[in-house]
Amino acid sequence: MDQITNFLRLHLHDIAISMIATLLVMFGSDINRFIRQLVKKQHFLVRLGIFVLVCAIGYGVATIFLADVLLKALAAIPRQFLALSIVVIFILLGLTAETRKQI
Repeated sequence: MDQITNFLRLHLHDIAISMIATLLVMFGSDINRFIRQLVKKQHFLVRLGIFVLVCAIGYGVATIFLADVLLKALAAIPRQFLALSIVVIFILLGLTAETRKQI
């Protein structure tokens, strides 16, 4: 079990990014719909600029920032619970995707 935990600890950053990316994929359309509602009365060029900012910059910054937050949270999990915690989180992400008809 120590080998698995050591392997996971070495890859916590990648694991955190994959979890955040999964959440953004699942909820990205909701975020885009919300932003579209906010800017629907704006000129086309304003809407286009906001879309580019949100998608190109916003999601990228969110991924980096939230992955760092999640990385710190995962690193704080005691060694004996890390593997189980990661598996449970991915299962919860899968169940959430299933309920949102994403699978």
